[in-house]
Amino acid sequence: MSILCVAWLMVSLPPGSAGSRLLAADKISVEANYSIVLTQVPVTDDEAAVGSLDWDRARLVLLLPGKRPQVLVPDFSAACDPDVSFDGKRILFAGKRSSKDSWDIFEFNTTTRQVRRITRDPGDCRHPVYQSTFFTIDSPEPVYQFTFVRSAESDNSTSLYSARLDGTHLRRLTYNLASDRDPITCRDGRIVYSAVQMRTLAEMHHPHSILMGINADGTDPARVCAESGATWKGMPCESGGLLWFVENNVDRRDHAGWLACVEQRRPLHTYR
Repeated sequence: MSILCVAWLMVSLPPGSAGSRLLAADKISVEANYSIVLTQVPVTDDEAAVGSLDWDRARLVLLLPGKRPQVLVPDFSAACDPDVSFDGKRILFAGKRSSKDSWDIFEFNTTTRQVRRITRDPGDCRHPVYQSTFFTIDSPEPVYQFTFVRSAESDNSTSLYSARLDGTHLRRLTYNLASDRDPITCRDGRIVYSAVQMRTLAEMHHPHSILMGINADGTDPARVCAESGATWKGMPCESGGLLWFVENNVDRRDHAGWLACVEQRRPLHTYR
């Protein structure tokens, strides 16, 4: 079975372009021995729009070695934030069937190519990630859940939520005074995410973000990176015993910046 890796790609479009619908997917090439599913996002050359992304025209693209790239859900108005299941058979993603819809979470079956809707309009839902298998003492069967980012109805702040893969048992995981975003599920089952800090008057005037970790049920929050390096940290991922992330001194919507990492065994003392 091919290994599916998650990534995303920005594609520059000339001013006045109609957008990603007119951009041929076969213009993307990949030189690898594994498959990649990514988000293709159009950007403009307008200096005023630097750092912004047009998510309402994003789409999911599957890159297969030696084959033409495929748009996975061409009937969607927008699709992004893919997360591949551990067995490579399913893909969670955020999408809009029409431009007037709110963002919801869907699941794509890589075998049947069928799409199943999971969330139903509890605000904008983005960045889904599969959780590790969940066991409880009151049920003999394992529970399969996912984490996602949901926006508040009163403002633009976001928090982490979890739900079962059938959309039931919605549960809020984080209660930050600002926003939580960019969750990933680590190999040990912990969820690492970027938490914006605005707890004091000084932080409200000069906000920044740190990396935090929680259990799958939202318990035991703990910092996973010291406040070293740049002030904004996001897009974490793990590889080779390291926790990698992108940092910048500006909170850019396109998450651009430079790479940094910490060792997962001693994350508070190994920043580089």
